[in-house]
Amino acid sequence: MRLPPILSLTSFAALFSMTISVAADTTPAPLSLHDCIDLALVRNLRHLSERRDVERVRAQLSAAQSPFELNANADFTLPSYNEQRDTFDDVALLSRIREESTNYRYEGRVVLSQRVRNLGEFSISSGGIRTQVNSNRRQDFLDYTGNVRFGYSQDLLATSDEEIRVKQAELSFSRSRSNLDRQQLFLEAEVTSSYYNLVESIRRLDIEKQQLEQAEASHVLAQRKYEIGLIAEVETLRLLVAKLNAEASYAGAETVIERRRDELRQVLGMEMTVPLEVDTTVTYEHIPIDEALAIEVGLRQRTDLRDTEIRQHLDKLELEQIGKRLGPSAVLNVGATLQGRGADLEDIPQNFERSLVSARIDLRMPLLDGGDRRGAVRQAEIALEQSQLSEEMQRQQIIREIRNSVRDAGQTERQIEIRRTALEVAERQHQVEDARFQLGIGDSQELLDAQTSVTSARIAHLTSIINYQRALGELRVTTMADLSQLVADTDQ
Repeated sequence: MRLPPILSLTSFAALFSMTISVAADTTPAPLSLHDCIDLALVRNLRHLSERRDVERVRAQLSAAQSPFELNANADFTLPSYNEQRDTFDDVALLSRIREESTNYRYEGRVVLSQRVRNLGEFSISSGGIRTQVNSNRRQDFLDYTGNVRFGYSQDLLATSDEEIRVKQAELSFSRSRSNLDRQQLFLEAEVTSSYYNLVESIRRLDIEKQQLEQAEASHVLAQRKYEIGLIAEVETLRLLVAKLNAEASYAGAETVIERRRDELRQVLGMEMTVPLEVDTTVTYEHIPIDEALAIEVGLRQRTDLRDTEIRQHLDKLELEQIGKRLGPSAVLNVGATLQGRGADLEDIPQNFERSLVSARIDLRMPLLDGGDRRGAVRQAEIALEQSQLSEEMQRQQIIREIRNSVRDAGQTERQIEIRRTALEVAERQHQVEDARFQLGIGDSQELLDAQTSVTSARIAHLTSIINYQRALGELRVTTMADLSQLVADTDQ
């Protein structure tokens, strides 16, 4: 009963071809329970939407991880043109002078940066400037400038916002994957329920058909006996009513089958007009479930418990983020710049030298906030305490669910043997009453009672086996484990 979280390409192609054949063939091959589960994983609309949610969270994680990858940006100004005309007084010449100048400036810069977890952000930037000035009062000149700057930045008192965001994104992605795994199990349980509903309806139709055939045979026999005067007319009429009731039950069972078929089509993501047949074989196999092992495995594999733990981590990060935003902070910034300059482009590497070294610590400290910080921090602390309480409550709830599932599986399994014995007794009783009625020493009412008992016993036996399969499916959901993992090793 193991269900792979992600279908392989081969499995997907096989399921796709099976889907096409189902749509094209009017008499498709009956689908087993595993076929239905695999088909639902490919075509169920809700499950496809849940997969899109995981992809959306994955994209958010990629966006949060981007500062920790190599980033490159380029800025260019091609060109910047300034033209200036002005008249001003020259004190020495005691005259007014008019100045005209034009300035062409080409500028470009490339920045490479990458943040390393727990170390800070490293950056390298390189730029160049070409300046050309033409003036009627000064000598025209052409100037080239090139520089390279190395920078480093790090939060000293708290974790950087980028690192907090990437941790939150990683936890959110893990949470969405865990939720998808659990929703996949819910889909499996839904498919299992719809599948067995249809199987039970089809098998019940067979039982109703057997009852109808028995009622028709009994009525024919009673009619013959009445014609030769062996029984009263009232007994013939009684068996006629029983036959009509059997026909009505048979017709009702056919209607239920179509409803169940549409229900399964919807779960599988199939069109309502596509023919659908299922394998109606219902088998019983004893699986000795160990309750203590089931609880241990369930607590280890339940993703909703993992989800509660992730919420705790998210609340801790929220508390840390609030403390960082409202509390004191210190950021270290260090930089070193190399620069070259000249009238020609080849002059830049010849006089390339260190032009600037800088280091500073930016310290921010709130002095008076009127209780805003204390209130925000306390709210985050309470949220963290609540998530811790939720984890313990979730653990207790999971243990209770697993214990109930194990008990339900054991109780439904015991019902199988009881219903089998009851069916054998009912069938034997019907054989006796049918033989007595054919010999003319039995009563029609006793025969009808025996027929009803057989039908009820057959339905009850079938239902007990199906209920056991449903209980095993529910146990798989409550433990999120394969049933083979819940069986104790008896060899040790």
